[in-house]
This record gives sequence, C-alpha cells and structure tokens, in this order.
Amino acid sequence: MELSLAAYYKALMNQNIDMGDAREAKTNYELWKKLAKDDMADCEACEASGEIAYLNFCRRARSGASACRADTLWRANLCRSASHDLRTDTFLV
Repeated sequence: MELSLAAYYKALMNQNIDMGDAREAKTNYELWKKLAKDDMADCEACEASGEIAYLNFCRRARSGASACRADTLWRANLCRSASHDLRTDTFLV
C-alpha cells in the first residue's frame, strides 16, 4: 500500500473552507494537488468534487457572496458512495 499526505492536505483544505480561511485553504489545496494520488485517494468523482468545492469557495471569497453550499447538492450526485461528502449545511440555502 502506497500512502502520501494528499488525503491529509485535502482534509485540511476542507476544514479551511468550512472555517472560511481562504489563505490556508489555498495553501492546503496546492499541497494536495502537488502530491500524486495514492491508495487512500477518493474515487475520481469525489476528487473532482473536492476541487470544485475549493474553486467555488475561492469565487465566493472574491465576490464576498454568502457561504451558500448549493454546489454540494450537485456534487452529491457524482458518486453514489459519496454520502460522506454531503454536508448538513447543504440545506441552509
């Protein structure tokens, strides 16, 4: 089994997004994307949804928009096993 810190940096990035910390989210996003995928990586759909979540967060942070998580509704349909990816704040639109 081959492991890297990619899953760790992705988890930190998600935490930074939830906390609204754009600077740290960018740092951890770059560290996550720099590392090769390993045996702990999510499926392709979940990996893509992580990147989409980060890019949407950056767009909202730049525009000063509210932290609406409507994108999570779309992401939940990408991977049938991604119920772990559906956050409770999805429905607070």
